[in-house]
Amino acid sequence: METRVQMERVMGDARKVNQVMVRGNYGSQPQRFWRALRKNINDLARCYGLTPLGV
Repeated sequence: METRVQMERVMGDARKVNQVMVRGNYGSQPQRFWRALRKNINDLARCYGLTPLGV
């Protein structure tokens, strides 16, 4: 749990990226990459007891 602060920062940045990706139309490949990355970030968030990103 000593890295929780770093994970909270990752989540803050990921929320910003998620907002941009949801609003924009960047094509199928960036959307696919973001979905995969978001899933992994959410898995980590759950390990730290943090709220996962929404869709």
